[in-house]
Amino acid sequence: MDGEVMEESWTMETIETSGKMFQDRGIGLWLVVKPETGKAIGFCGFFIFQKLSSEPQLLYALTESQTGRGYATEIAKTLCAIAKKAGLQFVEAAIDEPNRASARVLEKAGFVLQGEAPEPGNFGATLLYKMQL
Repeated sequence: MDGEVMEESWTMETIETSGKMFQDRGIGLWLVVKPETGKAIGFCGFFIFQKLSSEPQLLYALTESQTGRGYATEIAKTLCAIAKKAGLQFVEAAIDEPNRASARVLEKAGFVLQGEAPEPGNFGATLLYKMQL
């Protein structure tokens, strides 16, 4: 998904899958809205990357102008609290190795590096993280 433009059909399917995940597991995808402006600045939640795991993984993306402000760390911590309340025992996340900012976000939120995915992602190695809840 990183670095790719997704088709409208993929987007519609992802929204439908998220709704089903909310019904089944109490987690899914959310729009991130900046309270001061009411404008969307990204999205976050849980998504199943079949190549990596059958379990939902923590996911977040912010517009470039909103990075470096602590929002991603706040999002990651909030998502973990939601996952715990939904009954998950752990949360997984994956990042591209060059994305050192996301590595710092996950580590600040309490995630521990588990290793690398067997296949590289679009930008090199994919690092796998996990947090026990």
